Amino acid sequence: MSLHQAPIPGSSSVSSPSSADRVDSVESTDNLEERCDEDFQDNSAASPLLEAATCHAAVDDEGFAALEVGQLPQHHLPHEDFLGQPWFPKKAAAVQHQQANAHSLIGSCDLSDSGGFKSFSSFSDSRAFVNYLKQLQAAGETPNHYECVDATDAFQVATAHGRCRSGSFKYSAHVCLQGFYLEDSSARRELKKALAHFLEKPPEALRRSCEFLFYEGNKGGVLVEGCLIDSTVYSCFQNWQTLHSEKKGSGRPLAPAAGSSCNIGDHLIGFYGAAEVVAATKTDSNLLAVYNQREEPAASISRRPVN
Repeated sequence: MSLHQAPIPGSSSVSSPSSADRVDSVESTDNLEERCDEDFQDNSAASPLLEAATCHAAVDDEGFAALEVGQLPQHHLPHEDFLGQPWFPKKAAAVQHQQANAHSLIGSCDLSDSGGFKSFSSFSDSRAFVNYLKQLQAAGETPNHYECVDATDAFQVATAHGRCRSGSFKYSAHVCLQGFYLEDSSARRELKKALAHFLEKPPEALRRSCEFLFYEGNKGGVLVEGCLIDSTVYSCFQNWQTLHSEKKGSGRPLAPAAGSSCNIGDHLIGFYGAAEVVAATKTDSNLLAVYNQREEPAASISRRPVN
């Protein structure tokens, strides 16, 4: 789940937690890669550790399933950076590389200052990904990298406050709620619906507090209402900005908030080992489904609580 802070005077974003992925946030407009449909049903028996690869392969529309190792189309071939890390222009190719090499993590990086377009690569595990980012920093590079995840949970806070190129000031915080996880995409959808229900029809005791989660802002000369919490982070394929990385050209690297860990690995969202999953509590999707059966949730949570 992602939290957006009211702009001063521009827009702002705050990220908050999701589940078997720990959480962090990236605004939906920051990634132009195809997103899987919210109605996509994951009926596979894959474990949380394989969910990312399973989801990516199932929803990609570029013939990924027909591709075999060594048979990538020319436009899917990777390029190697100065550290020898292969980067692919499409996530499907990165997923194929991940599976062929038994890797557990996929990362992405910005290709331009305007954001949106990204390249993708896979890493053997979270330690390899963290070491790669540290090598970039040691070489004097500012990372523009993201951890790609599907849907799972862990509590660390990182912020990227600062002046935007438009002249406005943006507050952005990524909140990682630890100790819980979402087992599959079905549980993710139920949590997203439950969040919408809660924000629009909160318990009476919390109603007044929920009103402060909504704000009005100016977007392209049009007055729009926004919400500090952005549920789009529950899309099945997300790019999660890594600690110390910045959206390319923004000049606002993500830094740990006071009291939070300075280690990149502690802010990663996904669970990449069986021990991590065993140590966490699975979010009960059945309870969420019962909660959601009261009525059909709203399509968007960017409205104030209703009577």
